[in-house]
Amino acid sequence: MKKLLFLLFFYSISFYAQNKDYEHKTTFHLDMVFDANDRDLALIHAKQALHYADLSQNDTLLMKAYHALSHAYKKFQNYKQTKENSYKCLELAKKIDDKYFLFLSNNLLGIVKAGEKQYQLSTEFYSNALILTKERNDTINESLLYHNIALNYYLIDNFELAKVFILKSEETYKSIKVFDEPYREWFDFIFLYIKKAIIIEDKNEALEYVNKTIEIAKKSDYINFLPLTYKYKGRVYMKHNDFDLAFQSFKKTLTFEGKQKSSDTYLETINALVQLKHYNIAKKYVDTLLLNFNTADIKSIFLDKNKVFAEVYQNTGDFDKALFYANKRAIHSDSLLKYNNYELFAQYGKKFETKEKEKEIVKQQLVIEEQDGERKNMILFGSLALFVGMLLFQWRFNTQKNSKKQAEDAYEKEKDFNQMRTAFLENISHEIRTPLTLINGYLDLINEEVESPKLKKYINNALINSKKVIFDADEILNLLKFEDHKLSLKMVSKPLDEFLKTILLSFEVLANTRNIELVYESAINKKLSVKIDARKVEKILTNLISNAIKFSDSNSKVIFKASINNNNNLEVKVTDFGQGIDKEDQKRIFTRFYQSKNNKSIGGIGIGLLLAKDFAQFLGGNVTVESKIGKGSVFTFTMPITKFDTKALIVEQENHVEVEEKVNGVKNKPSILIVEDNIEMSNYLKEILSPFYNCTFAFDGLEGLTFVKNRIFDLVASDIMMPKLDGYGVYKILASKKKHKDIPFIFLTSKSNHLDRRKGMELGADDYLTKPFEESELLSAIEIRLQKANQKKEYVSEESIHSGNNSFLKVKNIKEVIEILCKRKKHVYNKGETLFCEGNTSNHIYLVKEGMVKTFKNTAEGKELITGIYKKRQFIGYTSSLGNFPHNEYAESLGETSIIKIDKNEIKNILQSNPNIALDLISMLSSNIETIKNQMLQLAYSTVRNRVAKTLLLVIKDDPLKTIVLSRSDLANITGIAKETLTRTLSDFKEERLIKTNRSSIVVIDEEKLKKVK
Repeated sequence: MKKLLFLLFFYSISFYAQNKDYEHKTTFHLDMVFDANDRDLALIHAKQALHYADLSQNDTLLMKAYHALSHAYKKFQNYKQTKENSYKCLELAKKIDDKYFLFLSNNLLGIVKAGEKQYQLSTEFYSNALILTKERNDTINESLLYHNIALNYYLIDNFELAKVFILKSEETYKSIKVFDEPYREWFDFIFLYIKKAIIIEDKNEALEYVNKTIEIAKKSDYINFLPLTYKYKGRVYMKHNDFDLAFQSFKKTLTFEGKQKSSDTYLETINALVQLKHYNIAKKYVDTLLLNFNTADIKSIFLDKNKVFAEVYQNTGDFDKALFYANKRAIHSDSLLKYNNYELFAQYGKKFETKEKEKEIVKQQLVIEEQDGERKNMILFGSLALFVGMLLFQWRFNTQKNSKKQAEDAYEKEKDFNQMRTAFLENISHEIRTPLTLINGYLDLINEEVESPKLKKYINNALINSKKVIFDADEILNLLKFEDHKLSLKMVSKPLDEFLKTILLSFEVLANTRNIELVYESAINKKLSVKIDARKVEKILTNLISNAIKFSDSNSKVIFKASINNNNNLEVKVTDFGQGIDKEDQKRIFTRFYQSKNNKSIGGIGIGLLLAKDFAQFLGGNVTVESKIGKGSVFTFTMPITKFDTKALIVEQENHVEVEEKVNGVKNKPSILIVEDNIEMSNYLKEILSPFYNCTFAFDGLEGLTFVKNRIFDLVASDIMMPKLDGYGVYKILASKKKHKDIPFIFLTSKSNHLDRRKGMELGADDYLTKPFEESELLSAIEIRLQKANQKKEYVSEESIHSGNNSFLKVKNIKEVIEILCKRKKHVYNKGETLFCEGNTSNHIYLVKEGMVKTFKNTAEGKELITGIYKKRQFIGYTSSLGNFPHNEYAESLGETSIIKIDKNEIKNILQSNPNIALDLISMLSSNIETIKNQMLQLAYSTVRNRVAKTLLLVIKDDPLKTIVLSRSDLANITGIAKETLTRTLSDFKEERLIKTNRSSIVVIDEEKLKKVK
């Protein structure tokens, strides 16, 4: 019997302990649902909370878990799951008579029904919740419910009642005397006035309200406030037909929503574009929306998605999709109409259930029965005719649709193939250019060193052939671009005779190798200048001249004859005295990849003449041929030209900067980051740049950004086509950071066409070098950019330091110095931005004006060890700056922080001129160091609860609001414990009513009790 009692006792204790564990785990996951900014993470925690609540068999926990799960599904706009879990929460709340969760469930069901456009049911749920808030004296939520009801009436065009309820909401809000926490005050203010802005008629007044909410949203750290306020600003503009500003506001909303973009924001952005008649841009947004969301999950209380989609597709020529969404809209509208009619008749019946009403209904039914027979016959015959007509229409429609779809499928396959082919050949070109750059570079280096004429001849031949490979690759790419209609005119002014002569003479070396004489004959006035697309003309003539040399016999000549004919056309004849082209080949030489069977040994890829002819026709001219076997060929290029007055011509000359020789041992060489995924190219760049610069190499874009985050570089040079993150992405990220946007940036790439070059330069890059490039070209480009960057840098001059010191002559102590410094220009650092890094030197001392900064070291295991917390009116970085040695720790902002940077020479001058201030500063810094030391010791040798309490007290020190906006991770790092341990401890403090928590902050409500935590 004793054993039985013992077992029973042991089982009871175990059961109690297990239940406590389930309850603790449920509470933990419930807190995490509302703390999580990521909706996927919130859903995971909600499901875990429901699992442990179910195991605990505790109705209260189960009720809270269902509410948390419905809240998580609402973030996904999954109204079906939100409703199911809200109803379960509602039933449990009724069972245990929990008025608060009865309110929460009714409110959430009201929100869902409004989202489903069932505004009457939504208002009923809101009304139920309103009764409960009044019973609980919950004035804040009473105010929120009034403006939710107001919005419902607004959406069914009952503007009078909407105004009544929004004014009632405002009146209730203004009666609130004390808010439990700032977050709640911000929340209620924003939700009240964004909805008031929608309802009131005056545009300026509405914008005034919505701008106030934006200001409040910026002050708060809750990430969802800002996109919400900008969305309502867009709705105000839409209401008043200012569609362009509405579109801009919705675009900002999408930006602020980040990865958690909502479907209704996309839909409202698309609607604004439709109103602006920008249908093609709207279609891109529609495609993005449908790519990221299932159609069933796309919901908006303000818009009919099917109507919007149908209008976009109709105006972009996709009539099948337009018809599809128009049909869906008709079906959906019909079901809504039936539902709303049912509701209206239900109301009608409740109001007029009297005998008189019953008599009236009976009379109406008799009239209906008399007319029923006639109507049935009409319906029968009409239905038959309609059915036959629909069959014929459907047959015709399906036939046309199938034919159209087959044509579209064939077109899409051809288009996909062409795109795949172009991409493949572009990649091949990239892979060819990189090794050729290496080959040419090393050949140039060798050529400078060797003295043997024989070796120089071999090297020059190798260079000529490598350039020919690049030439052939470019021809393929140019042909593909021509086919894809990607070519554009790029007109420049040129002295015509000199331009043509330069093209011919560029073949002098090649012609000399076969002892072929180049003859230039020109009837063009040497002073004549014209405006032409120089690149395309050069490409045409290069093909004609190279072919003439290629097909000429050794010891012969090529004649280049240029003139302006009577039609004001440029006419160039290129004559060779080779074997000639037979008549059959003359018909086919302008065909792609065609090579004469008589000239197989010559080489080439067979597209040069086709490309020359296409370019000539693109320029409004032509290329023709005349040839006789055994006598040679004459190729004629014609093109219309526009003459210019030479006096008005501005000739642009390239600026060549001689690179100064530098000695290997020179100190303070500029630091350059090279981002290049090809190892051989990196080695080549290292060989030519290392004598002059300190070079750091990264092998993909992400690795390059990691280096920039931890070090300061004088210049960045990057390839474009790289894994993980391309060169464009690297530049965009650097340009978006205040600390890095002024670093000179050069693209080194194989992407040679002018559209890629223009894209790089339009982004804001400083230069764009195409592989293969000359060693001198690269060194010159780098030196130019470094010189310009040095000219732009602003340092504190001796004069400014002297004038700055004048303001410190009359100060008595360090506090007055700080007051003067705080009036200077501030530098704003966002959360997570670095002030300085371990190992870097600095010319500044940093003063925290507003916000908070942490200093830390990284351990050998990669963990973060907090070494100090610096708050308002405290100095950072003084030890290393004044001592002229590198920082021994990192400094990082813990939120939006305002920093004053003071030049170290200025501080030295102040201290030297005023010994009292020097003593005062030393005393203050010593006190700071001692305080930080004591804080760290206390945190190291206390219990977990005591350490967490001391961390909270440390952070709220001198803060009248006693509010902490640090992340759980930062608090855990400061305390020196795991994040999960910190979260459990904070949950305990919350239950003990020492603190309040919400998604973005912690508020200490009992500081005295917190100080006594052991």
